[in-house]
Amino acid sequence: MSAALNLLLHADGSSPPHNWPSGQTGSGKPQTIYKRIRIQVPPEYSGEPVIANLAVMHELEVNILGAFLATHSKESGWFDLQLRGTSARMEAGLAYLRTLEIEVLADDDRPTPDWSFR
Repeated sequence: MSAALNLLLHADGSSPPHNWPSGQTGSGKPQTIYKRIRIQVPPEYSGEPVIANLAVMHELEVNILGAFLATHSKESGWFDLQLRGTSARMEAGLAYLRTLEIEVLADDDRPTPDWSFR
């Protein structure tokens, strides 16, 4: 994968402690959660900053783990994304994708960033 496709925003490699209740940290702050999604981006969004907007507008860390797309293609692009953020920001980001009618093909909540699709 080219460096241009490997987008990682604000990742510090940390993961939430396993003994905290879901949705909060020991300090009462919202817990950071991880989500791995696979999306199909229609060709009409070719050249549009869909993934960058997901990260910036919804304050999510986005790591592109894999992608399948062609330059100037009339085919959809496929992306395997790792997301990190609070539950509320995650839901807002997924709602953003739905408003664009971007199909989420896999949506997997995990307490830690262990990203293997079954």
